[in-house]
Amino acid sequence: MDRLGLSVDVLPWEPGDWPKAFATSPYMSTKALVIYRGIVAVVLIGHALVHFVKWWPQDGVLYWIYLSRWITTLEVIEEILYFVVTLWAAKRLGVNAPSDPVPFMVKVVIALFCMLMPASVLSAILYYATQPFPPPGVPYVSLFVHGGDVILLHLTFFLSRFPFSIRKIGWIALLGWTYTVWTLIHFFAKIGRPEREPCEPAPLNECPIYEPIDWRYPLRTGILVALGAFVGPPLFGSLYVFLTGARDRCDTRAKELRERQLLEPYQDEGADEAGQKPSRPCLACGCS
Repeated sequence: MDRLGLSVDVLPWEPGDWPKAFATSPYMSTKALVIYRGIVAVVLIGHALVHFVKWWPQDGVLYWIYLSRWITTLEVIEEILYFVVTLWAAKRLGVNAPSDPVPFMVKVVIALFCMLMPASVLSAILYYATQPFPPPGVPYVSLFVHGGDVILLHLTFFLSRFPFSIRKIGWIALLGWTYTVWTLIHFFAKIGRPEREPCEPAPLNECPIYEPIDWRYPLRTGILVALGAFVGPPLFGSLYVFLTGARDRCDTRAKELRERQLLEPYQDEGADEAGQKPSRPCLACGCS
């Protein structure tokens, strides 16, 4: 899995240190971080529901053909799980041993977050690139699900210690390839687009989901998809590796948090030899 870029590890943290990666922040206390994660989850879920209620009556089942709506749905799942994991991690701080395995739910959050950060950016680019110029009035909720989510996801990334690495770029590619297969199914099944988005002179059922990905022109579309599939994931992966490094270089506390539990048994042993009761330091960020 790691060779395919589908890693779900928490490196440079030890596996059992996943609570510190999810429930500590260089800029806020653990309690504040849990509250913040809850607020972000409520905001994203609320906008997703409003968007669904607004467009479902017009689009029906065709609501689900667009990449942005796939991403919005996945973001709802990811945000609910991320909040639960952060709350769980807050209760596990100082309890886990470094050798404890990473729980399955935490692995799911890692996979989804690594997938959705770059995917939200791509979705916003696709949306605005396919809008007419000058753009007509766009409802606020549409602007949010094509940009507001980008801001909130990346704010979470910079305020947290989320463990992104180049070994996780396969999750970006997985979503891209899955959606590419869907565009082919959409084309051959002649599903088309909602009536409010015709593509004359072609019949409505032959309209592509997005104009640039139009399989009526297989060479052009194939080249575009191949570039996205083979260039996009390494490009986005390298960008987020750079951003992770920049974020972590400003976080001098993270190194101490990673090492403290490894050194603690030796500190306890020294205290026992001196006839003193060993003290166990608080592992939450900002405590001593």
